[in-house]
Amino acid sequence: MSDHGSGPADVLATYKRELLRWNSQMNLVSRRETARRVDDLVRQCSAACAVLLEHERREGRDIASGSLLYCDLGAGGGLPGFVWHGILSGQITPVQSLLVEPREKRAWFLERAARLYGPDTYRVLQGRWGDVVAPDLEPASTALISLKALRLSDLDVLQGLASLGVSTAPPPERVVIARFFPEDATWSPELARDLAVVGPGEVAGRWQGCGTSALPVAAGDHTPMRLLVSTYDRDNS
Repeated sequence: MSDHGSGPADVLATYKRELLRWNSQMNLVSRRETARRVDDLVRQCSAACAVLLEHERREGRDIASGSLLYCDLGAGGGLPGFVWHGILSGQITPVQSLLVEPREKRAWFLERAARLYGPDTYRVLQGRWGDVVAPDLEPASTALISLKALRLSDLDVLQGLASLGVSTAPPPERVVIARFFPEDATWSPELARDLAVVGPGEVAGRWQGCGTSALPVAAGDHTPMRLLVSTYDRDNS
């Protein structure tokens, strides 16, 4: 597995082959129509990243305007983490990517996927969010955090970020939390409010909430998704 010198399309094709190769042993994605499902999920993740970046630009909060720390929580087989890392690292400099996965086998697979980009591209942290640490992180102006299947409140996400290892540097100016929600899943503005932290001072005085947005993601042949995006600014009071 050595596509280090290949272009993005070749890296992605090799990743999908590896995902299919190891899926039967690790149950990384559905075992029903697996090849088609993987293609669909990759398209969906790519579309979601494009939707998020465009939303941020429209709101005047361009993620690409400074340094970025990207964390994918419960990264599983690397969706969206692997795909988003590839897109973000191609558009934003510098970007630090962390894929957090508690299960040992899946973390091992993510380490294999990391080699597709070559050495020192993204890091895999095995453990649960809030327990893992990365003390050698560089300061970042924005932290972007994605969750696909993991249900954590924004408070849990922000507390985990505060304990990740960034305490040795100024907290990011902004935090963007992006969740994937199936279009047909039970979703409501009330759920959005339950997940979000309302008001300043809830996370050791670090960040205060700026609101949430539900963004439609129309891509692939399977269930459409919403991307639920919460944004927070650093509380400098």
